[in-house]
Amino acid sequence: MLGALSEFGRWLHLQWPAGVVEPVPEVDSHFSTNVPGLFIVGDLTGTPHLKFAVDSGTRVVRSMDGDRSVTADGRLPLVIIGAGVSGLAAAIEAKRLGIEHRLLECSRVLETLENFPVGKPIFTCPTEMKPAGELQFPEGDLDREGLLESLHQQVREAGVTPICARVERVVRHEGALKVICQQGEELEATRVVIAIGRGGDHRQLGVEGEKLAHVSHRMHDPAAHRGESVLVVGGGNTACETAVALADAGAVVTLSHRSDQLVRPVQQILDLVEDRRDKKQIQVEAASEVIQIDAEQVKLRTAAGIRTVSASAVYTMIGREAPLAFLRRCGVRIRGEWTARSWISLLAVLSFCT
Repeated sequence: MLGALSEFGRWLHLQWPAGVVEPVPEVDSHFSTNVPGLFIVGDLTGTPHLKFAVDSGTRVVRSMDGDRSVTADGRLPLVIIGAGVSGLAAAIEAKRLGIEHRLLECSRVLETLENFPVGKPIFTCPTEMKPAGELQFPEGDLDREGLLESLHQQVREAGVTPICARVERVVRHEGALKVICQQGEELEATRVVIAIGRGGDHRQLGVEGEKLAHVSHRMHDPAAHRGESVLVVGGGNTACETAVALADAGAVVTLSHRSDQLVRPVQQILDLVEDRRDKKQIQVEAASEVIQIDAEQVKLRTAAGIRTVSASAVYTMIGREAPLAFLRRCGVRIRGEWTARSWISLLAVLSFCT
């Protein structure tokens, strides 16, 4: 019986191209959550594109009504958590509108972009879209360095400076929101914008050898692998971009992904992969799964059976988990997640029907 139910569940729900539905916070079209006054923008809304991140950060501030100055009891109108592109866009717009605010960042400004590989091409899709607000992307072909230089310059000109703080949680307190930091500092605000991106842990393959020194979730300089055999695992934009950068740097690249075909990357990146594939610079192993990693080789399970590929370096570009623990501490509902209230409601309906 359990086997039949398991098969039915897979047929009903789990045969999507991504395999499973990724848990993300419940956010409405105005970027609001179930917690009054708490908003989420950027990657956590489910649209991991730079232009949409900037657009969401700007629009959420424009939609805010109420006080723009600190109240007599010290309550801030706005606190922004995270100094990525969405958080910076929100802070720049708040300053333009004269809304008193604090921008909190636990690490570096634009850390995600800083961690991109050296010389990585940047695709700001869709090309015809211009995000709302003053934070904009340069036109034409971009790389990591050019984009960072432009964004840092715009931030300096806007006079936006983040405060170094790691937020532990956000809680409702006397009709407002209290932002509690790990250092013990507390800020009280009418509205809080979470713009931390997918700052959770890197996803794991869960295979033997994944903790070896030559296995990494991040590539800094593709030129360091010139002449080497490298395996890239993943089927998204980051994995494909990594494979292309390595191939262009002179590495022998194998790209392994679980789907029958690449469907998640944007078209420009797909074209680059196909071009390098035609030139025999990238070998694509579709519908494959890593089952073991050794010092110089990796075993893949493919439709044709077990295959071994040479790899002196392995990059597992399979994304990061959403920071669900932090969101739960803030009381934010996670899409598709069952709570005690959900189970009680289900039991009540079943009891009524019975």
